[in-house]
Amino acid sequence: MSPNSVAYVINVAGYGPDKGGKIKIQLEKGKVVMDIEFNIPLGFLNTRLIRSRINDFKNKASELIRLERIKRKI
Repeated sequence: MSPNSVAYVINVAGYGPDKGGKIKIQLEKGKVVMDIEFNIPLGFLNTRLIRSRINDFKNKASELIRLERIKRKI
């Protein structure tokens, strides 16, 4: 992990410890790259739910990054 990236491990309620994934956020020149890996069946999710979760994360991203920087003391 570089000082310009952070990874969050996520677990989806009701699917057990082996069902979840991670979100890796990397800062590159002038952009933020998000790599999302899930190990759950997505057939039950609809577009509206996925969109609302991503928008929620985008709204909280700045604060999450700020807290991670404090944690890493950078």
